[in-house]
Amino acid sequence: KKILFVATKKQAKDIVSDYAKKVNMPYITERWLGGILTNMSIIRQSVKKMNVIDRQKIDGTYNMMSKKEKLLIDRLKNKLKKNIGSISKMNSLPACVIIVDVKKEKIAVKECINLCIPIIGIVDTNCDPRNIDYPIPANDDSSKSIHLIISYLTNSILTN
Repeated sequence: KKILFVATKKQAKDIVSDYAKKVNMPYITERWLGGILTNMSIIRQSVKKMNVIDRQKIDGTYNMMSKKEKLLIDRLKNKLKKNIGSISKMNSLPACVIIVDVKKEKIAVKECINLCIPIIGIVDTNCDPRNIDYPIPANDDSSKSIHLIISYLTNSILTN
């Protein structure tokens, strides 16, 4: 089953993306788009748009376009790839969501609660751990603590 990693903090972006790629799991490091989990069909449409652009580049349709059209298409593809590129292969809802900062990602927490998706969250002293299924008390601002926790979680994913 898939586990979704969520970390949009500057300190955690690279760490989470590296470890999520290592275990071949989807991750979100840019911005949580509201409704990613609740409106999965809309996300699927954006993924299809990305695939159409890729097909156009392969079959030569892209080369027949004007410079302005190419520029607009490239911008759209880069935006889609940045926001939903890593979750493009996620066909269904994740079995679990790992969130680095539950206070900053409150929209993600609400969506997971509404969809009854278990949450593993790094909970700092400024957060309320009651809504998190598996809270991990740690400093969510320290890259060393994020690295330690995410590495431990990904190693447990690899062993199972």
